[in-house]
Amino acid sequence: MKVKEKRMIKSYPGKRTPITNDNFENNLNYRIKKDGVNLKYLLNKTTLLKINLVRLVNFLSNVCLDIHFFIRKRKGFTSVPCLHPFTRLEFVVGGVVRNCCSHHTKVQSVGNIKYKTIEQIWNGKEIIRFRKRLLLGQTKKTCMPNCPRFFSPPNSIREINTNVNEGALLYDDIRTGRVKLIIHPLWFNLANSTVCNLKCTMCGPAYKRGHLNGDIPGYVKKTHENLRRYFDKRITLYLTGNGDPLARKDTRELLQNFDDKKYNKVTFEILTNGLLFQPRMWEKIKHNNYNWVNISIDAATKETFEKIRYGGNWEQLMKALEVFKKAKEEGKFRNVIINMTVMRSNFREIPQFIKMARGMGFKSFLTKIRGKWENENFFESNDVETIQELKTVLANPDIYGDDVHMVELTKYVPQKFRSRLHNFGLTFMHTPYFLMRSNVDSRS
Repeated sequence: MKVKEKRMIKSYPGKRTPITNDNFENNLNYRIKKDGVNLKYLLNKTTLLKINLVRLVNFLSNVCLDIHFFIRKRKGFTSVPCLHPFTRLEFVVGGVVRNCCSHHTKVQSVGNIKYKTIEQIWNGKEIIRFRKRLLLGQTKKTCMPNCPRFFSPPNSIREINTNVNEGALLYDDIRTGRVKLIIHPLWFNLANSTVCNLKCTMCGPAYKRGHLNGDIPGYVKKTHENLRRYFDKRITLYLTGNGDPLARKDTRELLQNFDDKKYNKVTFEILTNGLLFQPRMWEKIKHNNYNWVNISIDAATKETFEKIRYGGNWEQLMKALEVFKKAKEEGKFRNVIINMTVMRSNFREIPQFIKMARGMGFKSFLTKIRGKWENENFFESNDVETIQELKTVLANPDIYGDDVHMVELTKYVPQKFRSRLHNFGLTFMHTPYFLMRSNVDSRS
C-alpha cells in the first residue's frame, strides 16, 4: 500500500513546522532511531532527489568556503563584523541553540541541546562555518540587514581586553583565524521558555503561563546540567526566558540558590518585565553578581502600560522600579535600562518615557515592534501618516544623549540628530562586560 508523503513533522513537543531541507533528514533519523524502524519509504523519488541536490550544493559551497578561508587565513585577521559566534550561545524553545537573536541572523541553529552537549555545539561544523563567513566578511549570508551591528564599524581585535585570560585567548583565536576555538563560551542566553506572568501585545498568543511551578522540560534541565560545567569559569548568564526569568521555576531557583562565593566569576544579566522584582524577592537573589538589568515597560503612563502589558499593574511596577533604583545606588547593578518596544499605542510617549528613565538614573532602550500584532506595527504597514508623526516626536532635541539607545529608529530620526545617536546595545549589552576595553576603561 502506497503511503502518502507527510508534509508536516514535529520538531519539538507542542509545535509543528513545515518540512525544510535543513530539518527533514535530522527529524527522519531521529524517528528511525526512536521507533526502531526504517521510515525512508515515506520519501518519494522527487523528495530524495531534492535532498541529494541540496546536499551537493551545500557540499560545493562548503568546499569553496574552505578554500577561500584557507587562502585568506595566512594573512591573519585584524577585525570581525560581529563577536557573537566567538563569544556566545543562545538557548531557545525546543532545545535549539543559536548565536544571535532570531530577528538578526540567517543562521537559525548551530545545534540542539537535546542531542549534543554545549562542548560539541561550541566547536561544531555549523558554528565553525558561521565563524569562517564572518571572518571573510560574508555577512549577507549570515546576517539580516536590520541587525544593529551594521550601524557600527567592525570590531577591531585591538578593542578586546587582553588583560584578562579570556580576552587574550579570544584575541589570539580571531587573529590567527582559529575557528575551532580554544576559548570557552563567555555569554549564555537562557531564552528557552515562554513562561511569563503577562500577556503583552507584541508577544502574541505563543507566550503563556506554562510551567510556572510545574514540570520543567527535559531540554531545559539538560541545559542547566551542561552549564554547571562552566560555573568555575568567567562567564555571563543572560536570563531572558523569552518570557520572564522570575516567572520560570528553573531560573528563579537558579538565582535564589546560586553560590556566588564558590562561583564568583559568574555574572548575571536580566531581561524582565520587573513586576516580580518586589522587595521580598530581591532579598532572596541580591547576593549574586549582576552586570545590568533591562526592564521592559513600553509606556510612560498607567493607561498605556496596562493596555500593552495585559495583566500588568502600574503601581506594582513603580514599587519594583524603586527596588532597582536602590539596588543601582548600592552598586548591585552597573546599569539599569528600561525598554520600550515602539508601536502605535506608545510612540507619542517616547519623550516622557526617556524623561522618566533619567529621573531614576536609568538608561533608555528603544526598538521597533516586529510582527503584525493588533494593527500596532505601523512600520511594516508603512502607515505614512503615523510615521510622519513619529518623525515629529523624534525631532525633540531633549530625547538624545549617551543614555538613550534608538539605533533601530535611525531612519526616522532627523539628519541633524543622527550624530547624537548612541549604540550602547553593542558595547556593554550582549557582550561580556569584561571583554571590551571600552567597558573596562569606563569603570576605571
